[in-house]
Amino acid sequence: MALATIAALTVVGLATTAAAQSAFADVDSPSHGANIEALAATGLFEGTECGEGRFCPGDPAKRWTVAVWIVRALDGTDPPPVAGTRFADVDPGAWWTPHVERLADLGITVGCKREPLRFCPDETVTRARMASFLARAFDLADAPSAGFADTAASTHETNIDRLFAAGITVGCKQDPLRFCPGRPVSRAQMSTLLKRGLDSRTEPAPFAIGEGPRSGDTLLAASRARTCAVRLDATVACWGGEEGLLEHLSASGLRDVAALSTGQHPVSGLHTCAVHRAGTVSCWGPGHEGQLGQGSAENHFLPVAVPGITDAVAVAAGAAFTCVVHRDGGVSCWGSNRFGQLGSAPDASGHAAPERVAGLADVVAISAGEHHSCAVHGDGDVSCWGWVYGSSPFRIGGVKAVSVASGGTRSCLATHDGHIFCWDLGATTVLQMEQVGDIDDAVDVSVGDGTACALHRDGSVSCWGDNGVGQVGDGTTAPRSEPVRLDGLAHAVDVSVSSGSPDVGPHACAMHQDGSISCWGGNELGQLGDGTRHNGLTPRPVADMVRVPASGVPSTPTELLRNWTEAVVQDREAESGWLRVAWDHIRAETVFAQSEFGGFVDVSCGVNRVGGAVDAFGCAVSMMTMTEISLAVIHELAHVYDLHTGLAPNRAWGAVQLYFASTYPDCFSGPDLNGTEVLADTVLHVMAPHAWLTYYQSPGCPTLPEGSDPTPEATRVVRQGLAGQVPDWYAENITSGAELWAAWLRGPSLTALANLAGEFGGLCDTDWITHPFDPERLPPAGGNPFRDGGCPSLG
Repeated sequence: MALATIAALTVVGLATTAAAQSAFADVDSPSHGANIEALAATGLFEGTECGEGRFCPGDPAKRWTVAVWIVRALDGTDPPPVAGTRFADVDPGAWWTPHVERLADLGITVGCKREPLRFCPDETVTRARMASFLARAFDLADAPSAGFADTAASTHETNIDRLFAAGITVGCKQDPLRFCPGRPVSRAQMSTLLKRGLDSRTEPAPFAIGEGPRSGDTLLAASRARTCAVRLDATVACWGGEEGLLEHLSASGLRDVAALSTGQHPVSGLHTCAVHRAGTVSCWGPGHEGQLGQGSAENHFLPVAVPGITDAVAVAAGAAFTCVVHRDGGVSCWGSNRFGQLGSAPDASGHAAPERVAGLADVVAISAGEHHSCAVHGDGDVSCWGWVYGSSPFRIGGVKAVSVASGGTRSCLATHDGHIFCWDLGATTVLQMEQVGDIDDAVDVSVGDGTACALHRDGSVSCWGDNGVGQVGDGTTAPRSEPVRLDGLAHAVDVSVSSGSPDVGPHACAMHQDGSISCWGGNELGQLGDGTRHNGLTPRPVADMVRVPASGVPSTPTELLRNWTEAVVQDREAESGWLRVAWDHIRAETVFAQSEFGGFVDVSCGVNRVGGAVDAFGCAVSMMTMTEISLAVIHELAHVYDLHTGLAPNRAWGAVQLYFASTYPDCFSGPDLNGTEVLADTVLHVMAPHAWLTYYQSPGCPTLPEGSDPTPEATRVVRQGLAGQVPDWYAENITSGAELWAAWLRGPSLTALANLAGEFGGLCDTDWITHPFDPERLPPAGGNPFRDGGCPSLG
């Protein structure tokens, strides 16, 4: 989908500008003075001064004083009087006693000593105790170890780590990093720490429709089956089934995000890029064609900074490429260039690192379709390149655009006087564009495959086009040739329309001024974010996405893979218990690695013989490696369940293995493991019908029609086997050892033989079983190695 200029993103915090005249004669510290003055202006220090017009910033902060400051900071006022106190050493008549009681009521203090319970009001506050006070006061999230060299022995260590993660403290010394937990906190230091805590929880201002050029998918990026959004606090939330959860986990560590964009590749999946306020860009997802800008084709499922980009103001992600606008108005692109979408001569290899697009200047907004891009210049002209436009930017004059958006093969723009024009690829002049309805107050537009939506200046939204799953949002599924303004949708500041697929319906979302989001349209995979899987014909509010706690933010791709796979299994195990069996077996041996393969398992097969007797006959899976993180993990878990003898019911699953080995021999498998890949692909199709099936979509198997879904018979065999039932196919076709042997010889499978070795009286002999197979040792093709054949000599 498309993305362009960064919308206004303003965070309002407590002012830090010092008053024109200092409140205290003894405060002149450059590091603490502004914070003390800002808090003094709120009346927070009233009654706690050390003398008239004096703050005594270097004096240690006492516990009763800190109680007053924290309570006033949290409540904004003084608490009411109290009749008594729970603390034996607190004077019930002291003016600050209600503050101490309120501090205890809030759970911020439990006192200093017991039997009797005491508060120690005149004791100084140590840095360690200060950390616990503030962590509780501001409800700071759990955090990983900050790495302080001197906090391991402190009972306050976890709260110190939380304080560090929230940016409220940076420690006391470096090399090594130290916190000095036993050191007293001065009044000045406590003021600064309290001010930082207040700033960390201050609600940011609502979004607003910004002036000047902009485009859709700045704060919102709706893509096939999922949606991502920039929160008010400049973090990112995503939703939409298992893949939306993956995006949510991947982006959970991002901070200071100003805009984001997603590009949906029809095969390798979605990649996402985000612009940070400082001008850097982070990308993550599949990188097969260099679309992550890392100078390689490696996948990165945790965000990685794009080298060399430090001045970005906008980003747009296409199917397998990405472009950014620099502050100087130039554009850089990277990734696939088969259609000239990087603004240079088409080539099959593309460019895995950013390269400037020649001839582009004064660009203020950009969007990307599947294989082309369009940009708005400062004078309102639009340039497009890639696909039918060729490899050099083609300037379309005659318009004064403020917004441009590109879908798969269609683009739209909003003009400075509020009109909308759309065109199919190839338009070279405004005369070849089609004006949409009578809209005259549009400030933004977003385009999917056959549906588009416009954002009006008053914050309302209109949509038109295809409407098969309600993606227009007007309460019907009838196509709309004219824009329909959506009832009940107001105060919008951004809108984004997704593309769909044969299995997943398109949807659209709008962000409101307060940061809330509404979505409508297809919802097969939860892309509307309302907790259901029912399509929405009108806008529905998106449920708040649960934030990933600091302790749950993945720090490595393997951690991300394991956390996400566990969630996928939990979501499906009630109906598909085999997933839990396979995952519990291989979880600790599951890793992410860079490789050209999507995933693989390590398997060994054979017969163990002890003293001439058969001790064990079967296969074992010892490791699962993933090079991408997608629902393809179900394919690999199917391998684990399939290839590790004993996880599945032997007879039922052996029948499944025999069916695929004999029906699809020599299909992407070794000589003694026939049918395994087609079987795993069929399991994936049963579990996730919309997922890409690598082997059904690949040439090289004469018995497997390329580009087709699994046959009804193959699907039925898998469903019965996963339910622990012997498939009907087996009961109808295998009634003797001779029939089993004939079927097995069509596509030898050691795993199938291991599961079916006890059929028809069992195997007469296993001396001929080797790995790999030795054809010279196999029983004759017309023979029957099972006991119902009389155990003839195997020669």
